[in-house]
Amino acid sequence: GKAFLILHKSLDIEQEAIMTLSNALAIPVLISFATALLLFTFMTRAIVRPIRLLSDVARKVKNGDLAARIKMPEQELSSPVQFALADEITDMITSVNEMIERLESQENDRRVFVSSIAHDIRTPLTSVKGFLSAMLDGTIPPEQMNHYLEITKAEVDRIQSLTASMSEVSSLRSVDELKIASFDIN
Repeated sequence: GKAFLILHKSLDIEQEAIMTLSNALAIPVLISFATALLLFTFMTRAIVRPIRLLSDVARKVKNGDLAARIKMPEQELSSPVQFALADEITDMITSVNEMIERLESQENDRRVFVSSIAHDIRTPLTSVKGFLSAMLDGTIPPEQMNHYLEITKAEVDRIQSLTASMSEVSSLRSVDELKIASFDIN
């Protein structure tokens, strides 16, 4: 006849079910973890890059480079993470760029103003110096000195008026809120 060999092993069904389940879930869990890590990395880059650009441009402006502007690459604006943050980041970048443009405009206005004031002061000073030199070296005869002294006085008055205007303009920039008060004009 026939002979049978029976092998017997005790099975722990609970242990076997846990092993089967853990083997079946290991790969999906690892794939999920890797995907989450990848998404986190992209999100972090999308958030940190604009902040780094803002910081770099702020440093350049602090060092006097008013031509610096923040430029966001177009491919980053098309990423899903960047799209979600686009409104806030775009608003912040636009605000910073506008602030830099205003600073640059103010600096250009200051240069033009200083150049104009220097020219406006130099002109009467040249006249004063010329008339005084001519009086001292005898080019202007003594009978005409009063006439040229009057011209010289008018030029000095012009310089005083210019400096008073400059002082007034600078004091208007820093109006002290505490000194402003309502009053009855009657």
